[in-house]
Parts: sequence; C-alpha cells; structure tokens
Amino acid sequence: MAPSPPPTFGFSSPTFSWSSYSQYRPTYPSSLYNLIFDYHCNHGNASFSSAHDIGSGAGIVASVLAQHFQTLHVSDPSSHNLDNAKQNLRSYIENETNADAKTPKCRITFSQTPAEQAGVLPDKSVDMATIFIALHWTNAEKAIAAAAASLKKGGTLVLLHYSPRLYIPNNSRAMTAWNGIMDAHSRNIHETPGDLGGGRRAHPQTDSGLDYVELLPDMFEKGVKRLYINTEGRGEMPFAKSVTALREGWFPVLESRVGEQDVVEKWQDEEDWGRMVDGEWFRGYFETIQPTPDVTKLEEQFRELRETVDAEGGKTRVLWSVAIVLATRK
Repeated sequence: MAPSPPPTFGFSSPTFSWSSYSQYRPTYPSSLYNLIFDYHCNHGNASFSSAHDIGSGAGIVASVLAQHFQTLHVSDPSSHNLDNAKQNLRSYIENETNADAKTPKCRITFSQTPAEQAGVLPDKSVDMATIFIALHWTNAEKAIAAAAASLKKGGTLVLLHYSPRLYIPNNSRAMTAWNGIMDAHSRNIHETPGDLGGGRRAHPQTDSGLDYVELLPDMFEKGVKRLYINTEGRGEMPFAKSVTALREGWFPVLESRVGEQDVVEKWQDEEDWGRMVDGEWFRGYFETIQPTPDVTKLEEQFRELRETVDAEGGKTRVLWSVAIVLATRK
C-alpha cells in the first residue's frame, strides 16, 4: 500500500476558509497603499508597468495592485490559494475593458511556486515585488534574493507583517486572557511532533516582526525604510506570539538585521490598524491563526475572555502591531 501523503496544514489546506480570513483579519487600509505608492514614486524608477505579488494567498493585495499596474504576476505555493486568487481576480483575468481605452486594465499571470524559487520571472523585469504576511513561512534569505533578482533597477520591494497576538490597550483583564490563549497556540507548536507545515520556522520569524530580514547593500540602496505601527507599550519584542514561549525559551530569538543606515519610524494608528470587537469575535480570529490547536480544549479561556469583555460594556478595541519594510533595488 502506498504511503499516505503528508497532511496539509494551515493556509495551504483545501479546508482553510479565506472568507473567514477576510472577515477577521485586518483590512489593509488605503493609507497603507498610499504610503507604498508614494514611496515608489519618490524612489527609483517610479514605473507602474509590472508587479509581482509573492505568497499572494487569495489575492487580497493583488486585487489592489491590479488597479495600478499594467501587468501583474501572482504566485503562491498552494493550488488552493491560487484557485481562490483566480476567482477573486476574475474580472481582470477575463480582460475586463476600460470603457474609454477598450483595453485590458491589467494582464495577470499565475504560477504555483514558492517565494524562494528563483527564475519565476525574468531578472530585472518587475517594478514592484510585494510579500505581505507571508515571509515568516519561508526561508527569508532565499525569498528576498529571488525577489531582488526579479526587480528592475530602482524597483521597490515591499514587505509587511503584523503580530497575530492582538494588543488590547484598554482592558488588562482581556489582555491577560488573550495572552493565555496565544500561549496555547505556541505550546501546540512547541509540543507537537513534526514541523506542522513550517510552524516551527515561522514562529521565531513571526516573533521578530521583520527585524530578522537583512536587506543587503549590494542588492538595495542605503536608507531602507522600516516602519513600526502600534508597537508602543508592547516591550522589546512587540510582535511575539506568546509571553510564556519567550519566558520559557521554546523558540530561538533571532538576531536583528536592522542596518545602521536603515531609516526607522514608529507611530500609533489605532484607526487604520485597530477594530472594536465583542467577546465572541476572538474565537473566529483565533481560528485564522495557523497552525491552530483544537479550540474545543480552550472553551474555558474563551468563556473568560467573553465575560471579561462583556463586563466592560460588551466591546473592546484591539490593535495590530505592524512592521513594513520599503527598499529600492540597486
């Protein structure tokens, strides 16, 4: 009898719900895209000819890039994700025409390829490469090298990551309860045999935000921009999934690769990167974090969280801590 194929975890699983992901994860605000496009226009070649969305998932970022670039390549290692992306980008795939020019808005191509794979696109062929909330699942050094090779001189690399461990600034009891739930997530990865679809590698990279990412000076212009949003009050490792995992040393702490000439900015943005939620919301959000432990074993913790939020008026504000890296190809 042939051996069973290894189980598929997380976002690559055919059972993963991208509709739930869109419902519970933060919506990328227009201010984010304005920031990215302003940077692109003020650095390097400022061309909007071609882009590559790497680790695209269901095509959330690609759907915005398609509105600004003439051509777009969408890549992801999962066929399930690409099927979702093709569905969400259908109007562009079908060459929906501009009423005035009668020409396609954007030409989109797809490939089922990992971020680390070199040669997916010709060298020096794209103006912008984006990797949103996906780099931590990869061999980051290889993924950055592959993206850099495809960028034209003056092209823009955009990286984005946010902490799955929400920050609850105005309800300390709820924050304590939520930390306990996230501890269970990290304990599941720590104690379960096997790699859990890359979970063991992803965890320390998640904890580091994007500080573990080195933008080498032979690839990128000096003055790489590193932006941190909503990290105040979260300690030295604001992106860490689990306080207990840090204290117990369950996963390695990665060395910071922030360069001496990198430009670092920090600010708070509770409106664009926050949300008012009720106590029931946390369970739905938690189920989008991969690989998720059996939530039925956390009923007591979720009940405590709901009761804590209810006791404070039934709603509480949650914030995501966000790291953004903008770099210009040499």
